[in-house]
Amino acid sequence: MSLADARAIQPKLEAVEAEPEEDARTLDNVAAWCERFTPIVVLDPPEGLFLDITGCGHLFGGEEKLRAEVVTRLHAQGFARAAIAPTPGAAWAFALTSARCAFTRA
Repeated sequence: MSLADARAIQPKLEAVEAEPEEDARTLDNVAAWCERFTPIVVLDPPEGLFLDITGCGHLFGGEEKLRAEVVTRLHAQGFARAAIAPTPGAAWAFALTSARCAFTRA
């Protein structure tokens, strides 16, 4: 979609230049921050992370509370979609297709 087409749909659209290097640095920083919840944090560039919370839920009162804590904190910074599922692929699919801040359990 062209910028003109996007502005025709959303007149108040604010366009900014892409900064891939800054985005990558931010993703690295968020990944490091997420290590407080699980030792297994995997980058899924350009904008994603996988957190394997297997065996970590009990430290936070259960998987649901752990996910809620992560999403709430990340959402406050302007980003977060999350899902808990039996496999990484299922969690990725549920999180990707859910609302901006999802509380999804597969």
